[in-house]
Amino acid sequence: MATYRKRGSTWQVQIRVKGQPPLSRSFPTKAAGQAWVESEEKALKGGAVKIPHGVTLRCLWSEYLTVTDSNTDKAFIKTFINRSLFLDKPVAKLTAPDFIAYRDEQLKTVKKSSYNRSIKPLLGAFRYAVEIKRFPSDCADCLKTTKLKAKATKRRRRFWDHEERAFSLACSNPTLAAVVVVLVETAMRSGELWLVKKANVRKGMIYIPEEDTKTKKPRTIALSPRALKAVDILKAQSATEMLVSASSCVLKKAFRLVCKEAGIVNLHMHDLRHEGLSRMSEQGFGPAEMMSQSGHTQLNQLGDYIHGNPVLIQKKLLALSRLEGNPLVEPEIYLGHLHSNMSVPMLSEAQPTP
Repeated sequence: MATYRKRGSTWQVQIRVKGQPPLSRSFPTKAAGQAWVESEEKALKGGAVKIPHGVTLRCLWSEYLTVTDSNTDKAFIKTFINRSLFLDKPVAKLTAPDFIAYRDEQLKTVKKSSYNRSIKPLLGAFRYAVEIKRFPSDCADCLKTTKLKAKATKRRRRFWDHEERAFSLACSNPTLAAVVVVLVETAMRSGELWLVKKANVRKGMIYIPEEDTKTKKPRTIALSPRALKAVDILKAQSATEMLVSASSCVLKKAFRLVCKEAGIVNLHMHDLRHEGLSRMSEQGFGPAEMMSQSGHTQLNQLGDYIHGNPVLIQKKLLALSRLEGNPLVEPEIYLGHLHSNMSVPMLSEAQPTP
């Protein structure tokens, strides 16, 4: 079905066919639009088109790089281009063994989960070819068959209070110490913090423009008194217009060295984001408030960053039992049992001390 709309001196034409994405174009005359509709409807009703023999994998990737807005997709595809040996093979002749050989070579240096993540942008390029160029829907099967079953690798690490104290004592770099405080207090992405300008810090808030956020949506991050003090330190330490003048690579390397000196194991800088959101949850902040701080757009994404503290949960259970007036065991026995079991690892990660 086609619709025609007169917009100024041009005609806007849109075609809708069940099971196919809508197509839209503008023409100087209605007659030109009608001619286009006739040719396109015939092609759409006939289903997917045959993949042209001249379309190679290199052509498909290059075209997708020009249309995607995802910097992550661009980076992964450029990496694939540098490592692939069959870029000039026609898409119509691609087979599973082509990608299996690539996968096996990659697994020598990366984990299964890393490989699965790296082919998502490649599948996105195939999806673009199916939806926009109307290639057969099974053209990506040769790549899909290489996906591996990998163990869940979602991080559940928290930055416990005693670790934060140890880190603070071991850290002699005021910029790094302030960065850690800001990341914990705001739960923002470290990549966004590196892009913040001093001018974007106003009235106790950090204003992040859409071009500097992962979701490409502007965001306002509220600062706690502790975070605001850390921001003032960052301003004083930075000699440029940026809030954090030191490079992310330098600070992350320094972060690892301080953790090692403080005896903190298995802690990544991104875990500070987990800690920040977990603390906000424990302090009673609602999902909407936490998503406003973190920039998440879906609740299930937010849930991956919130991890309860078993010790705090047990203390709340004890308090609830006291309110009910019928504790199952004496409070002293309950707390003694709690402390005697603190050597048991929590969440397969480092645990808090009592």
